[in-house]
Amino acid sequence: MSEVSYEVLFNSAPVPLIVTDTKGEIKLINEHAVALLDDKMLAFSGLNFCDFIEKSFLKDYIKTDASFSFEDFLEIYQTEHKYWVKSKAGTIIYADIKAVLFESVEQSLYIWTIDPIEISKKLSYELKERVKEQLAILKVVEVFSQYPDTQTALELCLPIIKEGWQYPEVTGVRILLANDEEYITDNFQRTEWLLQAAIKSEKEQYGYLEVCYQQEVPAYGSSIFLYEEERLINILAKLLAIFIERWQAIEKNNADALLLKKITSNIPANTYQFEILPDGHTKMLFINKGNEAFNYDYDYIDIIEDTTGTTEVLYEADKAKVHNAFLEAYKTKKNLIVQYRIIINGIIRWRWLSAIPENTADGKTIWYGASQDITPFVDYVTSVEQILFDISHIIRRPIANIKGISKLLKDIKLTESELHHLSKLLLTASEELDSFIQQLNLSYEEKRKLNQDFQIDFSALVDKRNNFFDARN
Repeated sequence: MSEVSYEVLFNSAPVPLIVTDTKGEIKLINEHAVALLDDKMLAFSGLNFCDFIEKSFLKDYIKTDASFSFEDFLEIYQTEHKYWVKSKAGTIIYADIKAVLFESVEQSLYIWTIDPIEISKKLSYELKERVKEQLAILKVVEVFSQYPDTQTALELCLPIIKEGWQYPEVTGVRILLANDEEYITDNFQRTEWLLQAAIKSEKEQYGYLEVCYQQEVPAYGSSIFLYEEERLINILAKLLAIFIERWQAIEKNNADALLLKKITSNIPANTYQFEILPDGHTKMLFINKGNEAFNYDYDYIDIIEDTTGTTEVLYEADKAKVHNAFLEAYKTKKNLIVQYRIIINGIIRWRWLSAIPENTADGKTIWYGASQDITPFVDYVTSVEQILFDISHIIRRPIANIKGISKLLKDIKLTESELHHLSKLLLTASEELDSFIQQLNLSYEEKRKLNQDFQIDFSALVDKRNNFFDARN
């Protein structure tokens, strides 16, 4: 085949063809390539491939300057050789610039072709990008829902966010929080090719989400980032804000719960949050043991799951009374106040339970209250009663004797022998009274010591009472 035949074949190719040497000097150009030029009459003898770019519509999509060389173009070509461009006809095409290096003994040549692919390829490409963006959003939500640990979740989000951009291989991501915590991909460097969005809720800003290209990539129109990517970073920043706000709320609730438990563990009472069921039984929502010397010997986690442990320690005679008190509180929705006895290590102890109701938005009634050991108070009142009994019965006789003798001495004239006799009787009555008082003092002192150590057994006393706090008894 002659050289003329090859030239005819070259010009008849259905795509633009350009032949350059390794320095970019144009050796051949066909009519389809010339059609891409602003000036079709331009002579190409001795011109460079960069001149072709500068004098065609490609100059709007491949950024050049005065120092731009063929070597620079080859470097860009290695990164990206597909561009969305507007053709001379005004239609958007997907231009794929391809090159083949032909080497012979005499010389090496590049054969270039600009292959325009129509809108269907563009739609396919855009669909692929939209799928990547949606997957980034869905996977970030999935990470947030699976990992309660903030640090782990944020670290796992970085590669997911990175994959949502056009060129993930040169994309760096950073999450910078207001407390100076930083989560970054290994390749992150802040560059001029930056997208940034504030991570904020309605009330608070938590930091920034930044996405950078680590090197220049082909621009789409006038921006290196797609409009959809600018929208994507704002959506992702909003998601980060929502979940950081939720995490902070959970952490605050946990801290408040820990503080409440610490406080309630150091008061002389058991604290409760519970529901009363229609049958009078309870559903424990919260329970914490105080620092009382006498208390239930149960695992409180078990009590929340099964409240029968509390009724087992109730004194048998008080079980019905306590159950009825709970039933009454359920029906009336009024304060629950009940005194009852329990058995701890074989010893009967008195307790006082008081709880107030609160209606919730979902129609339930929750009771909040506490119970205390009031055995020392019972003992105090019992001791006062005993003292009154002792005064009215035990020391009544010597006092009556002293009073009668004193009246005789005052009202009647007595002989010396009668006075002497009455004096002996008065001394005997006084000694008897003194003896009783000393015995009572020893008895009260012993009771006081027992009360301080909480080691007194009241079973003999309380078994005879229906309700110590009922004024009718």
